[in-house]
Parts: sequence; C-alpha cells; structure tokens
Amino acid sequence: MYGKNSYKQEDNNEKKLVILCIAAAMSVSMLGGCGNSAKTTDSTKTEDTTKDSDQAAADKVAKLIDDIYVQEKNRQNRQTSSVKRLKRPGMH
Repeated sequence: MYGKNSYKQEDNNEKKLVILCIAAAMSVSMLGGCGNSAKTTDSTKTEDTTKDSDQAAADKVAKLIDDIYVQEKNRQNRQTSSVKRLKRPGMH
C-alpha cells in the first residue's frame, strides 16, 4: 500500500507548502512597502534638510580648497620674486 508513490506525494506536498510560504512572505513584503503618505512628507522634509546641510558642507569644503590654492599660488609667487631679485641683471 505504501510504496514509492506515497513518499513522492509527501515530498510534493512539502514542496508545495514551502513554495506557498515563500509566496506568502514575498506578498507580505511587497505590501509592506505600501505605507502611509504622511510618512513620505516627513521624509521629504528630512531629505530637504539633508540636501541643505550637504550643500553647506560642500560650500565649506570648496572654500577651503580655494583658500589652499590661493595660499599655494602666493607662496609660489613669493619664491619666484625672490629668485628674480637674486639674479643679477644681464645674467640668465
């Protein structure tokens, strides 16, 4: 009575149950993504604030880079002018 077919039937039922559980979990996770729109506006405000603070930080870094560039150029200009002063007229 209980032959190979009964074991195959049990295996098939277990596979179907696992597939059903996986499908249910995927459905629940997809529906979980659909949330309240009020939360979306809060996150939008947070994103705007974050963008503003990111822009302020980027501006600060840009100013620091500009300052370093200007300092380096001034240093190079001072070195060049001191070398020109040391050279004698007519000597190259």
